[in-house]
Amino acid sequence: MGVVDLEDDPSVVVEPALGEGHRYLFMRVPEPKRHKNRLHLDLRSDDLEAEVARLVDRGAVELYRIDTNVTMADPEGNEFCIHSSAV
Repeated sequence: MGVVDLEDDPSVVVEPALGEGHRYLFMRVPEPKRHKNRLHLDLRSDDLEAEVARLVDRGAVELYRIDTNVTMADPEGNEFCIHSSAV
């Protein structure tokens, strides 16, 4: 994996060296931490509705939606987002 550090941006991108695999973005946010969540995942799905239903069946809760982005929480209350990758 290669690391790209953006000097004027408080974020770091970790990408696979050959362009195959997952890309991770780590960024600081100005809001104070209000819960125990230490990692927030943003995931993509080709079938947003099916993925949300699958996760709800496994104990996740849908919190809110903005366009094709769904914010959810796992059974312990850790938030994560599912984004539609369909164009």
